[in-house]
Amino acid sequence: MKLCIRPIILLATCIAYIEHARDRSEHISLAEGPGSLERILIPFLYLVLAIAFVYLFRDMIGLTQLLESPGDRSGRMIIAVALMFE
Repeated sequence: MKLCIRPIILLATCIAYIEHARDRSEHISLAEGPGSLERILIPFLYLVLAIAFVYLFRDMIGLTQLLESPGDRSGRMIIAVALMFE
């Protein structure tokens, strides 16, 4: 429950601080954001790591067995894809 409430509390605190600074006519300076290369490279690396993890540990997580077992393949494929992005 705290996990759901924490972002709300954080946003409310930020809004209260902005209103306080506006009332006192203070300028709020924010830190520079990451460069465009970092914004692209970091999610790409996370995706590569996730795919590598699934590929390397496919037998351990049961992905190979799930995809090779006979039966309704469409349902099993959906489950396999869902497991990849957990």
